[in-house]
Amino acid sequence: MMKAISLILGLLALTAVDAHIRLSFPKARMYDLDFLDNVRTRSPCGMPENATGKGVYKTKLVTGSTIDITWHMAFPHGGGFRIQILFRNGTIARELTPTNSSIRWYSDNNNTVQNYMAMLPNNFMCDHCILRLTRNAKEWVTANGPYIFWSCADVEIKNFTCNQLDCYNGGTMPANCNSASSCTCSNSMASGNRCQYLNECETNADCNNKGLCRTINQDFYYPIKQCYCSPGSYGYKCAKNSTLNQVMPSDTTSYTYTKLNSDSEIWYKVLSSSNELEVIHKTTTKSWAALGWRPQGLRASCQFFPAGAAPGLLSGPGGSAEGEGSAEGNAEGTGKPEGNAEGTAKPEGNAEGTTKPEGNAEGTTKPEGNAEGGNSEGGNSEGGAGGAGVGHAMDCMDVVIGSAHGNTFRLFDYYSRDRSTPRMDTFYGEKDSITAAIGSEVNGVTTLRWRKKLVADGQSDHSIADAVMDVIYAYGQKTPYSHQQTSGLVNSPRMNNYYGDDELKYHGSLHRGRQSLNFYGGSRLSAAQCSGSWGTGCAGGKCLNNLMWNVYNDGTVHFSMSAKTDKWIALGISDDTKMADTDAIVGWVSGGRAVIKDRFIKTYSPPAVDAIGNVNLVNGSLTNGITLLNFYRKINTSDSQNDKTLHGCHYFIYAIGGNYNQATYAISKHASTPFVTSTKVCIDGSKCSTFKPPSTGGAPSVFTMAHLLVTLCGVIIAKLF
Repeated sequence: MMKAISLILGLLALTAVDAHIRLSFPKARMYDLDFLDNVRTRSPCGMPENATGKGVYKTKLVTGSTIDITWHMAFPHGGGFRIQILFRNGTIARELTPTNSSIRWYSDNNNTVQNYMAMLPNNFMCDHCILRLTRNAKEWVTANGPYIFWSCADVEIKNFTCNQLDCYNGGTMPANCNSASSCTCSNSMASGNRCQYLNECETNADCNNKGLCRTINQDFYYPIKQCYCSPGSYGYKCAKNSTLNQVMPSDTTSYTYTKLNSDSEIWYKVLSSSNELEVIHKTTTKSWAALGWRPQGLRASCQFFPAGAAPGLLSGPGGSAEGEGSAEGNAEGTGKPEGNAEGTAKPEGNAEGTTKPEGNAEGTTKPEGNAEGGNSEGGNSEGGAGGAGVGHAMDCMDVVIGSAHGNTFRLFDYYSRDRSTPRMDTFYGEKDSITAAIGSEVNGVTTLRWRKKLVADGQSDHSIADAVMDVIYAYGQKTPYSHQQTSGLVNSPRMNNYYGDDELKYHGSLHRGRQSLNFYGGSRLSAAQCSGSWGTGCAGGKCLNNLMWNVYNDGTVHFSMSAKTDKWIALGISDDTKMADTDAIVGWVSGGRAVIKDRFIKTYSPPAVDAIGNVNLVNGSLTNGITLLNFYRKINTSDSQNDKTLHGCHYFIYAIGGNYNQATYAISKHASTPFVTSTKVCIDGSKCSTFKPPSTGGAPSVFTMAHLLVTLCGVIIAKLF
């Protein structure tokens, strides 16, 4: 059932890092992703046993002993945690925190805790049981109880002697050990009483003397110490040689430029001689920066990679959830998640005004919901993961993430299966496809330049073709942080230092965005003060969507807009590329009748039709699958509340529906990520005094020769595609 939600812009709908908890010790089940919740994944753990197919690893624990249970938390939700021992079938065996059916959560008043000293029960033993950490996100609730995240470790609890315990990372237990003994870590980069924590380096020598060993405070997210490479090297421990020796080339005329938001911009080009993509990513941040992409139209079955993890998804293979806690999987939100733009308008067709949360939930909103409010590709979001379009901007993204400190940097090839913190391709047994890299951070501005193979190097990569792709970007946050909902940081001891420089934690609601881009140069913008043209969805020299405008001496701007669609099309006028506070003009052609409506998007909610309409339709047509709308508007209107002046500089946004209701003018969500001009378009009506406006009455013809060309191009494209 199609979801009735907002118009233009899932520009804030992304997240390169919107993630939560993962056990550090005992070692979490592989694949230890940190966005495993009770709405989208199956109880009791969200990750199946032996997902890698390489056998089950069980941490040995001593009956009656005290263990320091640690975890990494990338986003500090409000709410407490709970640690339990479960039998292998998922039923509860023991509570390790002072919790029970009446007191469900511990440390509810200190939401940044990431370790707990637990006493294992005396006289309790098991050959194979589960230690489960659950974390409440009390900003959201479900129909059957709290909204939670879980992380599990397979364990074996017995009266082990000290020399029967495992030591990790090359550590050994002393021959004369006793119950209080710890492992001896022969590897200087290992630490912990079992040598279970491993850094990447301890000294610069561990970085092959080609970089600096830096300490990153990451709260049990190892490696805490990491190699930052000097120019000329890159990769793990700076072991690879880079052919890039300059962060920002003096001449960028060969690159295509796109302004992502006020803090982030990219230059990119395809190197056909070496079959590589080169990107320069410049962001105002002292933290990490990420850029990701995937083909448009990708199906949600992409989340079935890695295959062994797929049965953990409620929408994956294997039937419904079973075992203790499955009732928690039916989620019904009572508050709106970050950026979730859902509405009550009913679009044309069988769309309904309320929406269902992801997973097997019913309700009106989603816990931790899709920031776009639904399926990003316009597919049937209730068809199960295999048949639906990808549901969230982070799903199945090929991502490059890097950070820099002075003239040193680190940068790797990552993959994002879901809203978990992206993991390096090597985590999945795949290859890092970066072929060269360099980076720097100067005066709070991080610049990363890298090259990557055009052809996918495995399942964690997406080939870069001459086609429009979904592109996301994000960068790290610090105080003041941006959380759309009150988080556990408020009045906490970590309020001002939870997000450190270069820590790969949640980016916040303001440090993220999404666009449609063709890395081969798929957007063609030509703008002057009195006229301009913009082609989007360009591939192979042809553009699927076209916008042209002319400014006239009567103070009006005339637009001609065309797209290969029979849905609605929209022009957005924005100060900052974001959905909120955007002027919108939306129209369509149905039954030979063209419709155009003046709207305004105040927040992340469906744009209402303005009480005063200041957009005038000239004509429109739907021919050979091409929708064409010709319309005009005054540069300055009488509606100062809902109309932005066209004088000055703004970003233009091109969005394509999405269904519409011919009677109520309600619209559903855009079918794909909207396009945004790479730079602001500047209009100055005072410079256009010699341009007389065309006649707008009587004849149904297109009102300028330029507009006629748009129609002709559209017909040609329809034949080609």
